[in-house]
Amino acid sequence: MVVARSTDNAAVVALIAQIIAKFKRLDAVVLNAGVGVIGDVATGALADWQTQFNVGVFSAVSALHAAIPHLRSSPNGGRIIFVSSGLSTSPLPSGAAYAAAKAAVNSIARSLKIEEPSITTMSVHVSSFGCRGRASAHLSTFSARHR
Repeated sequence: MVVARSTDNAAVVALIAQIIAKFKRLDAVVLNAGVGVIGDVATGALADWQTQFNVGVFSAVSALHAAIPHLRSSPNGGRIIFVSSGLSTSPLPSGAAYAAAKAAVNSIARSLKIEEPSITTMSVHVSSFGCRGRASAHLSTFSARHR
């Protein structure tokens, strides 16, 4: 097993390189890093917002920079799966940083649809709020090949 902190760009690049060295290709990436920062917009610490975006958004961009060249050449067409949240469109009080980071991830997924039409990009919105102990999921597929 290889472990890499998602916010360590060099470690993420090394991880992708190790995968390519061992398996000779990369077919899919699942981006699921996140933290739950709690705080009001007016009074929440800027450092908390930075942590939220470093973990939830910028780590995904780092992984994508390393992975996309390999996903383009995947024999089955590359796949990118973003784990998002229903809170990206329906935030809760004191959850703006988390909601904004997830909304940013969704926007990146939509942009990849345009920029990388040979790669299937999905954003899975997972939520356990209001489900009485069971999680629900909504899948959005952004792909020129799968419209």
